[in-house]
Amino acid sequence: MALFFVSPSFSLLFSYISLPFWGRCEYGEEIEKKVNKKNMKLVHTTYVITTVIFLFVAVFLLTEQSVPLKEPLGMKQKQVQHKPEVEENRTTSPENLLGQLEKVNVVATGYYAGVESTGKDSSHPQYGITYSGAKVVRGEYSTIAADLNLFPLGTILYIPGYGYGVVADIGSAIKGNIIDLYFDTKEDVFSQWGKKSVDVYVVKRGDGYVNDAMIQELNSKQVVQVNTQVN
Repeated sequence: MALFFVSPSFSLLFSYISLPFWGRCEYGEEIEKKVNKKNMKLVHTTYVITTVIFLFVAVFLLTEQSVPLKEPLGMKQKQVQHKPEVEENRTTSPENLLGQLEKVNVVATGYYAGVESTGKDSSHPQYGITYSGAKVVRGEYSTIAADLNLFPLGTILYIPGYGYGVVADIGSAIKGNIIDLYFDTKEDVFSQWGKKSVDVYVVKRGDGYVNDAMIQELNSKQVVQVNTQVN
């Protein structure tokens, strides 16, 4: 396209450039007479303009090649939408996993560390000490008594209405599907629990051992790996 616009000037430009050559030939004098000073100025001006136009066209073409091709009209560019990464809530709360936990129906009673429940008073050296050797605790994870043939020491149960219970104790009347839940006082036993038939959920089966440090760790972290395998 650029050559089309500048081609009318090429005849004059050619004459200007070729004068030295024609001057050596027999036609040189005739050509030199035709190209007077006015024409020489015109040729010079045309040469400058042509050079500028040529450079402009060259730069334009190079720039056009560097620009990425636009997509055809009517076609929308597909945008990949990245969904924000949402951290999964892998909570071990039994309330959210009850359907995956082993469920056992039991009769649950309540006890405290006093004489009416254990036969020991506060002066006894084993007062408040469970069968496992761990001290009784009422917290997020409380000590409870159970039949070790059903729930080994260290077993963690979720008892609706009571919370987490860690099997750490036994009792002469605690046989089969009977468990005994620890409370701090005799008043708490009667006002908060009494005796109930309830479905409990096995959060984690124990390996026959539990101590104070394990229970303290549970209460400090308030989290435990849930055993979702139903036996």
